[in-house]
Amino acid sequence: LEDGAFVGMAAVVLDGAVIESGGVLAAHSTLSPGKRIGAGELWMGTPARFARHVGAEDRARFDRVAPHYAERAALFRRDLRRCDQRGCDIRKNR
Repeated sequence: LEDGAFVGMAAVVLDGAVIESGGVLAAHSTLSPGKRIGAGELWMGTPARFARHVGAEDRARFDRVAPHYAERAALFRRDLRRCDQRGCDIRKNR
């Protein structure tokens, strides 16, 4: 992922795939191995395919919601529990 790439919630980026700066992978989409989302492109679906070019209004919306995504990721990471073949830790990782 390049700086400024946007990946929607529950989206999956597989091995060797690239999302250029300003590229967008829609929520719940899967980017296949080796695919490349160019700058200013929106891809969606499973497997993800080019949907359209991202306009200035879209880009502004992504820029507004990106901090919320980062906040949610931090909360998720904080509440993860370590698991192995013996089970999961009761304590949360902090």
